[in-house]
Amino acid sequence: MPSALPAAFRLAAVALVLLTAGVADSSPEIVECKLGVGGVVKPGCWTPVVINTDDAAGLTARVIAPDVDGAPVVYPLPPVAGGDSTTSGLFRFGRRDATLRVQLLDGEQVVFRQSLELTTEAQPLASTDTLVITVAGSNVGWAAGLLASGEATSLARVAEATDLPTTATGYDAVKLLVLNLDDAAFYRGLGAEDGRIAAINEWVSGGGRLLIIGGDAAEQLLGDGGPLAPLLPGEWAGPLELLDGSPIERFAGADTPLGRGRRSRLTGYQIANARGEARAAVGGDEPVPLVLRIRQGFGEVAVVPLSLARGPLAEWPGTPQLVARAAGFAAAVDDEGQRNQPGKLISRGYSDLAGALQQQLGRGFVGVAVAPMLAFVAAALGYLALIGPGDYFLVRRLFQRSVVAWITLPAVAVAGSLGVVWLTGSLGGVGDKVNQIEVVDFDLATGQARGVLWAQAFCPQASRREVSLDCRWPSSQPVRPTRSFISWLGMPGGGIGGVDRGAASLLSPASEYATSAQRDRLIGLPVLSRSTKAIECRWTASFDSENAAPLEADLRSSGPGVLSGTIVNRTGADLADCWLAHGEWAWRLGDVDGGAGPAGTGQGGAGGTLSLDTARSPIKLTTLLRRDYLGLSADDRLARRLDPQKLSLDALLQLVLLAEAAGGVNSTGLASDYYQKLDLSRELDRGLAVLMARPADGARRSRLLVGSGDEETSGEWGAASPRDRVLYRFVLPVASNR
Repeated sequence: MPSALPAAFRLAAVALVLLTAGVADSSPEIVECKLGVGGVVKPGCWTPVVINTDDAAGLTARVIAPDVDGAPVVYPLPPVAGGDSTTSGLFRFGRRDATLRVQLLDGEQVVFRQSLELTTEAQPLASTDTLVITVAGSNVGWAAGLLASGEATSLARVAEATDLPTTATGYDAVKLLVLNLDDAAFYRGLGAEDGRIAAINEWVSGGGRLLIIGGDAAEQLLGDGGPLAPLLPGEWAGPLELLDGSPIERFAGADTPLGRGRRSRLTGYQIANARGEARAAVGGDEPVPLVLRIRQGFGEVAVVPLSLARGPLAEWPGTPQLVARAAGFAAAVDDEGQRNQPGKLISRGYSDLAGALQQQLGRGFVGVAVAPMLAFVAAALGYLALIGPGDYFLVRRLFQRSVVAWITLPAVAVAGSLGVVWLTGSLGGVGDKVNQIEVVDFDLATGQARGVLWAQAFCPQASRREVSLDCRWPSSQPVRPTRSFISWLGMPGGGIGGVDRGAASLLSPASEYATSAQRDRLIGLPVLSRSTKAIECRWTASFDSENAAPLEADLRSSGPGVLSGTIVNRTGADLADCWLAHGEWAWRLGDVDGGAGPAGTGQGGAGGTLSLDTARSPIKLTTLLRRDYLGLSADDRLARRLDPQKLSLDALLQLVLLAEAAGGVNSTGLASDYYQKLDLSRELDRGLAVLMARPADGARRSRLLVGSGDEETSGEWGAASPRDRVLYRFVLPVASNR
């Protein structure tokens, strides 16, 4: 019996150790963090993050990432779901080699924290790299043409479609999404009602580009109830066998023939009730589309309903070229027949036209003077003269007592310091100064609107700000956005203010600030004394019963440069400097009155009319850009020798928003990839018209609202500035008379 007691004690000790270990093992922790799309991330872009946890149900999570100045920004995420113990959201980072901090919180208490190095946890691209994401297997030889075209620099593969973003903004860094339908295994676990499908559709409507290729698993994926059926611009209508590949050869422009007969049989699927334009087809009265492209909102969807995994297309040398052309990628060629490449820049600090635009926007502020460098040199020399020869003269010649130097030297130093403080305050003016550019696009065919606002704020005094956006229609009536985002803004490139920098931040951890859960407000934004802060806002909305279509257009085309019809302004605002672009042509239309609109909306009422029948003769679009914005004569050549640093704010804005139509890289030697989704040049290629206009009063519409400390945002941030710009662009359908 005595020996049994120690044994019982030993068993109790072992049980206590096991129980303690079990308790320790049950503490919440982060198991995995998935960053970006396909493991690729891009500075300055909204980036998706998925966090898998263990025993963290009900806890909240957050990601802390540096902005372009190195200040830590807190991005709160939704509570961890109890079923799969995951949470996800969006964040933005402003340093290419940033270190992220991921935390789990129980209320306000941090219960788990982890640091992640972007360079080891993901593949960070440069800010001007263009990214193609494909859902496919390891064999992606067909994608070589996308990279060879020069329109894409990086390709990332997603092996499972369930790893795609669940929100449209998660595709912020993506130029093209390619879905390969040759293997259904890639889409296992995906349903037609999945939020990822809705996210793809929303992203395309906002300016994204989707390419659907392959066809071996088309029936399973695109048939009734198929997970990808909502993405197809038509309906799956059964298998397709094609013995004649000549339409594909002609479309691809390949040198190697595809072949004929049974050995060259192409397989795929047919599309019924196809919407859009068949770029390649086979058949007579009812042609079967082989390459289909359709405009969807501000973006587009292209389909190649043919198998690339087997048959002749699996080995045909022209397949990469076929895929590239179907996606709308084509090598840009200059006058000498060489593919254009961005010019090498020296000491500009940016590598994209977006950087030039941001720099020009923040170049001057009302009431803020910039002392010339010679004044600083003269002041420094004067100060040295005072504390040197001047002090010697006072001490030795005037007072003739050396002990006086104990008074004169500090007095000169204090006077000089007070002078610097006074001069600094007088040059900075009173109150915050904000320059802003607002661009709003309206698509009359789909009833969609999107807006972007860039702002450069100058603050004479150091403080913290609570910043949000008040979106407005042209009539100044408030917008009810379906989505709204606000964030810091950085320039593409590795210079000062660039997001490709890798230098460590000089800011203290106390400069940390946060975004709201909806990403529509900045909380505690720190602004240093006499410094600037760049802000970007984006929003999307739609026309409904309260917000009627802002224009009524009845336009008809009888050929290149031959356009007739009228445009009725129902925005509720007078519009000035209106001009219309269609194809390669442009019409100057002047000013037009606005309609009063129905009560409470300021839109939809009787307004002024623009008539192309009475307009002046059209001119080439490039000629209009040369004369009206770039300041070139008719004989000047739109060449890459234009210096972006010498262009006006209006010229840079048009070069960014119509980059391809203005000549792309040829115009300035700079690419315009950072804001590629805002380029409406492709709308002109699709046969649509784009009306450009600005409010006649030149006043701001959307406004940044700001508060201080813990106050809610209320007042407008900064008064109106001569550098403010508001530009409206209306995408209009055009009927053909031919």
